[in-house]
Amino acid sequence: MSTLENEIAGVATKFCTDSLGLKPKESVLIISNPHSQDLVKISGGFYGVSKGLEANPTLVYQPKKGQLDFMEEAVRYALMSNPSVVMTFTEDKIGKDRVGINAPYKLGNREYNHYFNLLIKERISRATMGPRMTIDSFLRAADVNYHELRFIVNEVGIKMDYSDSIHITSKAGTDFTANIKDKKSHCWAGDLRRLGTAENCLPGEVFVSPVPGYSQGTLVFDGLITTLDECIIPKDPVTVKVLKGKISEIEGGIEAEKLRETLDKAIGDSKKLRYPLNNKKIGEIGIGLNPKAAIVPNISEAEKALTTCHIAFGRDYDGMIQCLTHLDHLIRDPTIELNKEHKKFSYVLMENGKLNVKLPKVSTKTDICF
Repeated sequence: MSTLENEIAGVATKFCTDSLGLKPKESVLIISNPHSQDLVKISGGFYGVSKGLEANPTLVYQPKKGQLDFMEEAVRYALMSNPSVVMTFTEDKIGKDRVGINAPYKLGNREYNHYFNLLIKERISRATMGPRMTIDSFLRAADVNYHELRFIVNEVGIKMDYSDSIHITSKAGTDFTANIKDKKSHCWAGDLRRLGTAENCLPGEVFVSPVPGYSQGTLVFDGLITTLDECIIPKDPVTVKVLKGKISEIEGGIEAEKLRETLDKAIGDSKKLRYPLNNKKIGEIGIGLNPKAAIVPNISEAEKALTTCHIAFGRDYDGMIQCLTHLDHLIRDPTIELNKEHKKFSYVLMENGKLNVKLPKVSTKTDICF
């Protein structure tokens, strides 16, 4: 193998052992796109590593799929083989499930409009997603100390779960408050050893879906803007006014106009596909915690960057906001304050991008967060 192939295999091996805990004879489904050489090399690297670890991998290619496209039927059938592990390394998405949207899969009283969701929610599989992954991002931000990162992520998750509200400010002008009372945080720390877990391949994030209708203020996105087609580091910050959990105004330059066009397009397609028009609602508040991630034109890495937070419009993670789209936008160097009302508790989790959580003075060779 070439030096680059060896480097990819090295990080893929670390991920498969430290994050996935991949076992011999487990079935592994890898879904990718053939037109990106970075994705071909990364997905091929995982295929080879999985084979070397005595698992049973299958690699499937399909054309690029966007937020509003359907996956190929062959991919749907591959998912329906119920693999132990699903890996997706795609230029964007794996695509909507045409069958599931029109006739949801039913298990007892539960319904799923995508077979991938069924695999995770029913704890049949565990999964990792690498949308728009580049070799540079993979070699840098996936090559982390997973044991230390799990501790940091877990500590932040505990503090968010204890809080009733979150207040985010920034020197660029963000001043935003959201109700997160009784909302369970989601911790992406690169721990995919249990069935039913699903995270981005690049680890290091804690996020929560706020109570719908109870967030307000000003968001100034100066790190990254995402549309249906691209991720943009804005030349001019995009200012978004939020009232009762929903966008009321968007101000700024060309990036602001692209965001408005994206929201309008999604509304049009939502009408065709019979989805509620929720793409202007606040679906997620996330905090980046990966010390090796950078602010690059790839939201899957940028949103993990330590010293950042991000807000998503559209579909939430608790099933309260149904929407075809979920678009994340990045804020640099925020100050994040967590509050508990009845105990008059206030905790500054991050100040101007500096995280206020430290590792304990013990060995982190084992999972000290569990």
